Amino acid sequence: MKNEVIKLKKLLSLVFAALIIFTCCGISTIAANAGGTAYYIDSVKGSDKNSGKSAAKAWKTLAKASKIRYKKGDKILIKRGTKISGKFVGAGYGTKSLPITISAYGKGKNPVLTQKKDDYILYFNDIKYWTIKNLSFRDSLRAIKIDAENDVDVTGVKITACDFSNISNTDSKELDGAPCIFADNGSSKALIKDMVISNIKITDSGRGIEIKGKNRERDDGAFVSEKVSYSKNILIENVNCFNLQYDAIILGSMRDSRVRNCRLINTCTKNDFATAPVWMHHCDNVTVEYCEISGANGQLDGMAIDFDGWTINSTYQYIFSHDNKRFMRNCLFDRETRNRNNTVRYCLSVNDNEGVFDYPSFVIPNETSNFITSMEGFNFYNNTIINGNPYLWINIKSANVKNNIFASDSTLRSAGKALMNGLSFGVTKSGNVNTTVKNAGFVGGDPYSIKSYMLTPDSKNIGKGCFTDASCANMLKIPVK
Repeated sequence: MKNEVIKLKKLLSLVFAALIIFTCCGISTIAANAGGTAYYIDSVKGSDKNSGKSAAKAWKTLAKASKIRYKKGDKILIKRGTKISGKFVGAGYGTKSLPITISAYGKGKNPVLTQKKDDYILYFNDIKYWTIKNLSFRDSLRAIKIDAENDVDVTGVKITACDFSNISNTDSKELDGAPCIFADNGSSKALIKDMVISNIKITDSGRGIEIKGKNRERDDGAFVSEKVSYSKNILIENVNCFNLQYDAIILGSMRDSRVRNCRLINTCTKNDFATAPVWMHHCDNVTVEYCEISGANGQLDGMAIDFDGWTINSTYQYIFSHDNKRFMRNCLFDRETRNRNNTVRYCLSVNDNEGVFDYPSFVIPNETSNFITSMEGFNFYNNTIINGNPYLWINIKSANVKNNIFASDSTLRSAGKALMNGLSFGVTKSGNVNTTVKNAGFVGGDPYSIKSYMLTPDSKNIGKGCFTDASCANMLKIPVK
């Protein structure tokens, strides 16, 4: 009997072991299937006759990869250290937990993607939950285009860890070029939603990033209201732009969105169109914060702060603006638009006065003051303006302008800069305790170090400006060089 019991226990152990192995294998197989398929592209050693399902059997071209409608969890992987020319057209729906990804594989530098024709390198239409990462775009007229058409909202797109150089960097006019990243809903009822653009570098190109929703200019029926007509939940962060001919970031017809931790240096270098480093048009509840903006040379605009037509409930805060044509200029666009409840706060402007002899820093609809429109509920408080343009406040129906410092401190301003400070109000205002001083009581030092603009403990301006105490010195969450 004892031996039979032992045999029975061994048999049961074997059965349980088999069940465990079967279960584990079954789960592994299901997980592998759920995770999607990886497709490989090697422009040097690949062949479009291959299956593409392993590095050893990689495809050769982007055109071959464009023939598949991808499923959740699928990956399109381009070999690092290679250069590939052509166009990829992406289609298919991923999910939030299993996005479709186009990225890189192998060792070495990110693969370089280029396009010899006047066409996009990557083009997407009516997609959901795609991730684009670890790719380099070079020497092309266009790079990435994402269209929302056929009434399908483009949702959950993420573009990260990519760099762009010499894209749309031509002698043609601004409207002939294309941004490096362009997301647009065309004339459809679809929108762009839940998009993230992060850790991007753009150099020596025409324009940077543009996101669009519906606006009033497209056609009479395109716009219904901010709640249903605007693209929403867009996050743009850690974007570095250097030497762009025109705008770095355009925010068109969107709501509940944010731009943060960006460096936009030497943008708007051409003067054949009115451009600004980062600007809002038809926006609701959009915030731009913790950014350094410098060297905007556009003679017609060229400023760090710009609420364009129909923008409401939006904010610029913690902006370090220096050596631009001007710090702020806002346009009401036409005889019907209203800008309402917008705010500029905790910003530092240094030497934003290159445009002092043509356009000052101002709030004005187009270049006249006889329009019936106005800005309403405008907030401008706790800003520090060093050696800036004169400020002209025109056609503002109501405003709250307080606790700002307008200063010209000889120990902080750079040599050779025009020293023109002025402040004139023709507005209904409240709490006007602004200060115009020669020496505001700054700590001093390097004129391009934010910490230089902290106030000394005995300054008469404690409580005003953007740095009321030492804890505010970390205005930017990015390194400032």
